[in-house]
Amino acid sequence: MTEEEIYEELEITYGKPPRTTSEKNMIWLKGVLEEHIIEGEFNEDVPKPSLDALAMTLIAITTYDIPMEELAAKKPAIRRTLLWFIVKCHNHYDEIDEIMHQLMHKSYRGLKLFMITRMLKIFKWLSMQEIPTKLIEVVLHPEHYDDISEGLHQLISPNKIESAVLYIICAIEDGLLPMDVSRSLMIKEFELTPNKSAYHRYFSKYFTYAADLNAQEKKWLETQKEKRKITLRATIGYTRKDDGSIKFLGRTLTARNALLYLIAKLRRFLDLKRLIKES
Repeated sequence: MTEEEIYEELEITYGKPPRTTSEKNMIWLKGVLEEHIIEGEFNEDVPKPSLDALAMTLIAITTYDIPMEELAAKKPAIRRTLLWFIVKCHNHYDEIDEIMHQLMHKSYRGLKLFMITRMLKIFKWLSMQEIPTKLIEVVLHPEHYDDISEGLHQLISPNKIESAVLYIICAIEDGLLPMDVSRSLMIKEFELTPNKSAYHRYFSKYFTYAADLNAQEKKWLETQKEKRKITLRATIGYTRKDDGSIKFLGRTLTARNALLYLIAKLRRFLDLKRLIKES
């Protein structure tokens, strides 16, 4: 049995596995972020939470296995605190760092120092460290950026430019990358600059003008793409359903996935805002 068949058989027998708290949190965070974009502007005017509200939020998140949406619905102070973090984590890490260090000097039963430092590390990572490349702004599943980026980088070699182009085309056709993905971005991301001319030539031949290939060339191209799609799916860990949708195998969404999604969403919005101003 293939890995996909194993998962399908389990779902037929037991049904789809229930969403984890982290998965529910990611869905809720997506909604909150989208709600906060008002008429093309990202509203950063969010009141700073009190230390008591911050302590309550951290204790609730780390103590109870309850989705953020439920925590926020029952406690408006928690909702406001979470919203403040979402808004500030992209460009205002200094404000997060300041209030978290203030919290360290307070004493709350149930709030341990490691809880504060752990949250600081998460937001420091999001704001300053291990910054994802611009690839995260174009992948169609940014919550799976780590898997997609690692897989593509593993398979794409600057020394095999024709194969590199075919893998990128396969990623487009499989729904990992958009149809209009920037050629210059792909060249920069995968360090293909020394072979830039060859990249443009192969991409035009095998993608932009693929319909102009003769029958023998088309057959060769389809064979090459099919082989690479099998490798791509096995390396990244996903399957493509008959309706074209993608299923990532054995992937449980975590807080990191949610943070990756937020980075992509904020970057895309800020980039769009910049383009509007320049036009």
